[in-house]
This record gives sequence, C-alpha cells and structure tokens, in this order.
Amino acid sequence: MLAAVVNEFARKAEKAAGSPDERVAVIELEQAGDSAKVAVEADLGVSPATRDAVLEAHLAICIAKGKLDL
Repeated sequence: MLAAVVNEFARKAEKAAGSPDERVAVIELEQAGDSAKVAVEADLGVSPATRDAVLEAHLAICIAKGKLDL
C-alpha cells in the first residue's frame, strides 16, 4: 500500500511541475502528500530513510502552500 501511495505522490509531483496553475498543483500535491504521510507513519516495516524522505517531502509541500496566497 505504501508503494502505491508514494507512487501516486510522485505522479502528482510530476504533473504539478508542468502545471500552469500553481494553486491547483499545490492543492493536489498536498492531498497526495497527506496520504503518503499517513501511509508511511502506519507502515511499521518502512526504512528510516524512506520514512524521512516522505515526511520531508510532505513538510516541503506544507511550506510551499504556506507561501502561496490560497
């Protein structure tokens, strides 16, 4: 399950990189990031490096959202 959620997060990030609408891109990334965060926190077998990468990506999106005038 974690792999599927993280893959969706990556797809959303790729789509967002080419999006002309910054607001929509950040909202979609935030939703995918929230799902990835929940999944990585629930997976007791995940490596510390994977957990850290997902949590750092989630935090980066939260910071980006905070910088936008949404």
